[in-house]
Amino acid sequence: MPTERLMLLDGYGLVYRGYFALPPLTTSKGELVNGVFGFASIMLRGIQDLQPDYLAVSFDLPGPTFRHEQYAEYKATRVRMPDDLRDQFPKVREVVKALRIPVYEQQGYEADDVIGTITKELDANDDLETTIVTVDLDMLQLVTPRVRLMTTRSGVENTVIYDVAKIDERFGLRPDQMIDYKALKGDPTDNIPGVPGVGEKTAAKLIREFGTLDELLARLDDVTPAKLGDKLREHHDQILLGRDLSTIVRDLPIEFDLSAARLRDYDRDTVVRLFREYEFRTLIERLPAMEGETSEQRLERLRSVAESGYVPAVPRVGGRAGQRRGWHRQASCSSGSISMR
Repeated sequence: MPTERLMLLDGYGLVYRGYFALPPLTTSKGELVNGVFGFASIMLRGIQDLQPDYLAVSFDLPGPTFRHEQYAEYKATRVRMPDDLRDQFPKVREVVKALRIPVYEQQGYEADDVIGTITKELDANDDLETTIVTVDLDMLQLVTPRVRLMTTRSGVENTVIYDVAKIDERFGLRPDQMIDYKALKGDPTDNIPGVPGVGEKTAAKLIREFGTLDELLARLDDVTPAKLGDKLREHHDQILLGRDLSTIVRDLPIEFDLSAARLRDYDRDTVVRLFREYEFRTLIERLPAMEGETSEQRLERLRSVAESGYVPAVPRVGGRAGQRRGWHRQASCSSGSISMR
């Protein structure tokens, strides 16, 4: 059984969820901060529920990815990012930096690919349970007996965790079959075409019946009704393209430093200052304890901070490094695969 827990945040997706799921939260200065609030709220909820020992975040970087080069229409149906959402990402990165969470990102690839690479690197670590926190069900393909996915049903607080059993319960499929399933049904969000007229139920039924997409395409004469087989034959190349676009890359040149992601102390003064600046008073009291603090001390100090703005000193006492309620100190990071933003 795993003895330690890692939480991987899909930063871009969480900010998007906050922006679109929450009302237009603005500060008294008129700054829109609903994306920042959504990210922080989901992150703190995950820390509270999962009690991780380690934490890291991945962001999508601006610019096209290899999927755009492969298929020019990839995500072409998405509207341009609103300026008032774009302006919130630097604020999110400020919060992440103050919390001393290591950031992993790769130009030309998506956060899905970065997270997929990290989980593959850690696959041999039997003592670690990983939970991916995202709003993107594309990453269900990464679920294993030691990798789970936590997502929000609606808003930013109502969460659900997918493990192997939950995926089977909802889709009747294994995690590795989710790629073939998406190739058949398509994905309007990413503008992956799929097969016209083939929805979730039909796609899941076909993959359950034939096991894999390759087996299905090799036995189209066995598909009933025959018209469905003809439709799959007609869109053969489109189906294979959808599979390629849906497959998460898991071999990026990234070296994940688990020790740097261990949760110890963070820069509470700066986090509190940012939360007060953005007027996140309810989130201040949800910040985790510093190393050596009891839960009662944490709540008392944070409540006084939320009301007065004064940040009381935290006593430094001995204790096991990396307690689940603590945060890690600033880590030095090599260039190329990891950055502290």
